[in-house]
Amino acid sequence: MHGEKSSSLAVMISIAIVGGLWYGYAQNLLGVRAYVEKNYLPKQPKNAYDLAYDPNDTYAELRNMKDLELPATSNKDIVVKHLAYTLSYNEDHEQANWVAYRLESKNLDGKTKRNSDFRPDPAIQQRSALPDDYKASGYDRGHLAPSGDFKFSAQANSETFLMSNISPQVHAFNEGVWRALEEALRDWVRKDKIYYIVTGPVLQGKLKKIGKQNKVSVPDYYFKIVLCLEKEPKAIAFLMKNEASDAPLKSFVTSIDKIEELTGIDFFPALPDELEDKLESNIIVTQWFKK
Repeated sequence: MHGEKSSSLAVMISIAIVGGLWYGYAQNLLGVRAYVEKNYLPKQPKNAYDLAYDPNDTYAELRNMKDLELPATSNKDIVVKHLAYTLSYNEDHEQANWVAYRLESKNLDGKTKRNSDFRPDPAIQQRSALPDDYKASGYDRGHLAPSGDFKFSAQANSETFLMSNISPQVHAFNEGVWRALEEALRDWVRKDKIYYIVTGPVLQGKLKKIGKQNKVSVPDYYFKIVLCLEKEPKAIAFLMKNEASDAPLKSFVTSIDKIEELTGIDFFPALPDELEDKLESNIIVTQWFKK
């Protein structure tokens, strides 16, 4: 019996020794793997959209950041998210303070057709303006986020006709320089790949009102701000008077800081402070216009 106990004890000791050696070996392997991953393998971005990631791309993580295009908001703001754009609604003026979205080159060639289904926005709890508020007013139901930017999806395109995305525009303005700017951005983004756009009316001062059921303010000015983070970051802002104009688009360029001053809106708060300050204060027209 004594010999059997000794034999069993020896076996148990051997198993323990082998197990300890194996555990140490496994831990060493894990350590080596961690060291190799940390020092030799390229880091992957958080929330990357695809596998084509360049570890030397400084702005990849910014581009992949959710809601990068959104201005700063407070608990008092009525913020509504639709499929492809987000807006902040202003009950006092019965239209959006701003509409923000991403314009991507890969989405430009969709086949969805414009349906002109203007209708109230059911997501606005206190009710949005109505199509009839514009009837016989002398103003177009002008898009803030244009239908032409959302041909990739029937739902996204249809939602651009919600009245929360509409503002009273002089017809010659809506079909003139405003439309020309929308088309220019679609042309430019084919090269730049993706834009972060914020657009809206300047709802300041004593404004004319239209509408019978709802009092819709008629803005004197509109803005459109564009951020691009491909290669070297760049941004441009446009401030346009709600009137007919034959002036070239570059004549409407201003700084983002100027529009922040006019509207009280803080644009692109998610950007690093130094980059935000640089992009919002500078006006570099040559980054966008060839001549």
